[in-house]
Amino acid sequence: MPVINDIIRTQYRICYDYSALTAAMLRSLGMFTKLAIGYKSDLEKYHVSNQVNLNSQWITIDTTYNFIYIRYDIPINMGKDGGDYKIEKYISLRKPGL
Repeated sequence: MPVINDIIRTQYRICYDYSALTAAMLRSLGMFTKLAIGYKSDLEKYHVSNQVNLNSQWITIDTTYNFIYIRYDIPINMGKDGGDYKIEKYISLRKPGL
């Protein structure tokens, strides 16, 4: 399991770490989120992204991809096309207190 403080300190991790950190931050805000584990259309290896429930809809976000764009100050939409992701399983994280 990723150690959140290590991810923040090193700023160099894999997609699972970025997604776990994203889920932890969103969960701390009381938002429903889950890790989406599977494949992305342009990758051959396993990939982890997040799904967040906004206004009763699950939105895919991919902080691993977004990190590169943000690092080089390239505009990027946070939401992704869910069709680019083949999800094989989820790790659900619920709002605190539920």
